[in-house]
Amino acid sequence: VPLLVGVERAESALKLAEILQLTGDIPRAQATAIDARELAVAAGDERMIARSDHSLAESARRQGRFDEAAQRLDDARRRFEAIGDEAGLATSLRVNGTVNAQRGNLAAAKANYEASLDIRERLGDVSGVAALTNNLGIVAQHEGDMDRARALGLRALELYTGLGERRWICSCLINLAWMDSQAGRNDEALAHGAEAVRLALEVGDRLNLAIAQNNMGDAFRDLGRLEEAGAAYGAAVEAYRDLGDTGPLMALLEDVAILAARRLQHQAALRLLGAADALRTALGSARPREAETALEDRLEASRAALGTRAARAARTTGRNLTAAEAIELALATASRAAAD
Repeated sequence: VPLLVGVERAESALKLAEILQLTGDIPRAQATAIDARELAVAAGDERMIARSDHSLAESARRQGRFDEAAQRLDDARRRFEAIGDEAGLATSLRVNGTVNAQRGNLAAAKANYEASLDIRERLGDVSGVAALTNNLGIVAQHEGDMDRARALGLRALELYTGLGERRWICSCLINLAWMDSQAGRNDEALAHGAEAVRLALEVGDRLNLAIAQNNMGDAFRDLGRLEEAGAAYGAAVEAYRDLGDTGPLMALLEDVAILAARRLQHQAALRLLGAADALRTALGSARPREAETALEDRLEASRAALGTRAARAARTTGRNLTAAEAIELALATASRAAAD
């Protein structure tokens, strides 16, 4: 990058920012994209400005700054539309879909993904079609349509396997592991998760590694292998903390809460639920209805064991924890060190 000037330098800087996002150095990725944007503005290159905004939106999304991400994506979308860059438009629509999905707005996410898919199909972009097929599978799973979700996930995996794109094969395996776990196919979830871990390590994708460990924790937990579940969850919590990625941390706090309930750590379970509530409120990310119902069912034993008043107090205590305190509670609970 330092050997280049102008738009050429901005182009290489954005490629570097993408790698930094992959390996988890979000602050440097953001600084690199800001530099690229300044170069693009100086050159009057609208396409490069839009790509810079997209990169900045992705960094913001990974750190749970969803309002900033949405604004950056809207700015990028308008520029891509103005210059007729359909590929850029499709990319901004897809990431906007992911922001909406993380905020619990499944209808908007689905609309974004489908609009992006239409463009990718028209452009004959197989990789883009695979990505959006995978995304739509996630939406279908959240909507409770497990058969459609799995069919879409397997189709995305087939497309990416044909392309040999290891990073995205890993992403598909992670989603299939999650779907398997939710359907009670825990042995399949572990197999998909183990392969995802291998690929994430091979590619150097720290976020996908953490998500794969999170999903394996779910499978271990539901198979009754609670110590292995705690170890997997602990590794995922540490990774999310180190990456500064609060988006997936919301669900992980809930997963560890369920583990705590299985271990009869009822106070910890309700405190973690409260901490997840607070984080979701801070990020503007409501639980999907299906997830809310399932979570309430799985924590009912802890509420019953504590009684209504004590359960409510524990959840309120969790809501008042700082993010750092919530992470420490999750780590302690995963390792059985949390007092109850």
